[in-house]
Amino acid sequence: MEGFQKDYLRKAINSNASSSICGFLYQFQRALFHIFSSVNQNSIVGVETLDDVSTLSFDENQEVTITIEQNKYTRRENFNPIGDGSHNLWHTLNIWLSNLREYRSSYDEINFYLTTNISLPEDSLAKMISSATSNKDISSILSKIYSLAKNTKNVDIKSVSEYNPEDLMFVIKRVKVFDASFLHEKSIDIRNQTIQYFQLHSSAVEYAEEIYEQLLGTLINKSFTKWKNKEQAWHKVQFFRDQLHESQKKVPLVRYIDRDIFSDDFQNNIMENRDFDFIRQLVNLELPESYIDDQLKTYFGFYAERVRLQNEGYVLPTDWDNRERKLNTRWKGISQQIEIEEIDNPTPKEKIKFRKILNRTLTPEFKENLGNYETNNTYFTHGHYHDLVNNTANRNNIHWYKKIK
Repeated sequence: MEGFQKDYLRKAINSNASSSICGFLYQFQRALFHIFSSVNQNSIVGVETLDDVSTLSFDENQEVTITIEQNKYTRRENFNPIGDGSHNLWHTLNIWLSNLREYRSSYDEINFYLTTNISLPEDSLAKMISSATSNKDISSILSKIYSLAKNTKNVDIKSVSEYNPEDLMFVIKRVKVFDASFLHEKSIDIRNQTIQYFQLHSSAVEYAEEIYEQLLGTLINKSFTKWKNKEQAWHKVQFFRDQLHESQKKVPLVRYIDRDIFSDDFQNNIMENRDFDFIRQLVNLELPESYIDDQLKTYFGFYAERVRLQNEGYVLPTDWDNRERKLNTRWKGISQQIEIEEIDNPTPKEKIKFRKILNRTLTPEFKENLGNYETNNTYFTHGHYHDLVNNTANRNNIHWYKKIK
């Protein structure tokens, strides 16, 4: 570690490169924000398409609204990346104005967003443009533009001042500047505000950061894949909403199976298949790992014994059906009994109710017969219950937690 304190090693670090990477990642964070703040499931969000981030929204009349966004990230203190005389501000306005004719001919509504990760001075020109609504406000900004253009050699400022006044007014009226002051009070950055739009289930709240990282990684990977294939990186909002729902179900499960006792093949089997829904539900009930491990063993024991009995042919299919019907009836009776108890003495958390049902169903003394045969091992009943959770197509299907449609 001492080597990193040597001057010749420290000089090798390119701080400009790290700033560029931060700015590039900021674009993806902004894109993810647009994906989950969108109220239109038919929207698509692009990264480095028409601008840093672009959003196309389609209404019921197939009218298209485009939002074109420039992102200006900075790590420098006391620095305004879109100051009154900055290249970033004027070059962005110049680009938007130069493409305005094409925008207006292609889209029904147009929004121009300029964003940064810091708070801007309230008296800055960017803020004034953003808050301009009346013709009087816009005329005042035009006067300032013309005044600046007379006393500068900045090519972009001069170019902006030379556009048709009508085009200038059109763009200024539609520019919105979003800085750190637009984040919710309890948020410290765009990540946290995006997470608020996830509206996570209470069982997944503690995994919010992990879920965010998964979605951000998916967005980056999908964009890189499209660019590699020489395609534009447009992404459907609904795809990422679906990914979010999958992540909410998977993350608690990953925490459970991410241990040395499980092989990679077994972990993949649980994650990719629906054969272990009972494990997902037990994990979501926040049960101890040791308890879930024991239930997994009962399931494997039951599964192996059932295969043996079916191969030997001693047990009729109707015997299995009757047993499953009896197990289902017993589970329903216990569930209804607890529901009635909850009327007068409701538990503060819904998971507590489901844990009660599970606990009363999987009692060590209860062992359901199979046809005319008595069963002597608890695992053969408990494992069969777990099998009924997995088998959603079975008319006797049950659930330990909320039934997932």
